[in-house]
Amino acid sequence: ANLIPYAIASTVKLASGIHSFYYDIRTKDFLNKWQEQVFEETKQVKKDNKYLDETTAQYYEVPQIGFNSAKFDTFILFKNLKSKDWTISKNQGQNTIAKQIIVKHQCSSIQLRFVDFKIYSMQHKLKDAVRDFGNVQYQKGRFPHEFINTNNYIDELNKCEPFLIEAFDNKLRNKKLNEVKYKDYVVEAAKHKSRWDYLKHYNKLDTRVLIQPIDYLIVLMFKYKVDMLLYIYISILQCNQIFYGIQQF
Repeated sequence: ANLIPYAIASTVKLASGIHSFYYDIRTKDFLNKWQEQVFEETKQVKKDNKYLDETTAQYYEVPQIGFNSAKFDTFILFKNLKSKDWTISKNQGQNTIAKQIIVKHQCSSIQLRFVDFKIYSMQHKLKDAVRDFGNVQYQKGRFPHEFINTNNYIDELNKCEPFLIEAFDNKLRNKKLNEVKYKDYVVEAAKHKSRWDYLKHYNKLDTRVLIQPIDYLIVLMFKYKVDMLLYIYISILQCNQIFYGIQQF
């Protein structure tokens, strides 16, 4: 089976505040559209970090931080992006698992550094990282990842009613969702017009929860005179979340 990306969300932290954006497979070349917006966001970074002396040369490298992104996201992301506006200038790590990938925009001096948050943490689950470094309640919501695939995503995500509890069965781990957690999901799902709308909400929320852990580690390391994002401007912190459908044969 192959993994096919069908949605992506990002949360951006600028000097002016935090906001999120989202694209999915209903938009043609949605990964390229997402990448274009990422570079648009970095233009604000240049303004946020502009030297008072404009004659001073300035280097722009912006971090794009995802949780466990080295395992799947970087490979799937760059495999599917076909834009000629950027090029991969550096790939750090193994061939199958890249710890950091630096993407350079062809028409500007801006570079994007895609980083896996797990290089800073030993935690294997996002909720554990949020608990240890975020000091906030983990409220990610629920989505039936295993249930959605390339054969059914159009029909299933176009529906308006909540997923049935059986859709949350995890056959790989032989686990089922209990009634209490399912009722919590139904209450949240009822706030959205369709399953697509709920997916958009879920994706954005899944990226926002990582902002505070990143901020915490930046401050903690700075106390020991260590720059967590060495040579990277920290006025923008972008957390990426890609969702996949399983291509069945």
